Amino acid sequence: MNLFVPGSVIGLIILFILLSTNVVKDVWVEKGADFFVKHLTLFFIPATVGIINYFGVFYGKGFLLIVIVLVSTVLVMAGSGLVTQWMMRGKEVEHD
Repeated sequence: MNLFVPGSVIGLIILFILLSTNVVKDVWVEKGADFFVKHLTLFFIPATVGIINYFGVFYGKGFLLIVIVLVSTVLVMAGSGLVTQWMMRGKEVEHD
């Protein structure tokens, strides 16, 4: 469809909207989401192996790229954690 946003991102946005409007109940996706979260580390193996194919890119600037990857990973993890905590606090207030 030549969109500038990947289909997976569009799908997550649609799922978020459907969950927010209660068109899709969270219990319907909870079991599948738990499975994916439990085995999340397995999804990073192909990306890590793919880096080996581009070893030449890392040669000479490898340390800088490693620092960039580590810093961006920490920022994404911290951001995800903060957003999750914020959403969970809102859910707790809603249930009280």
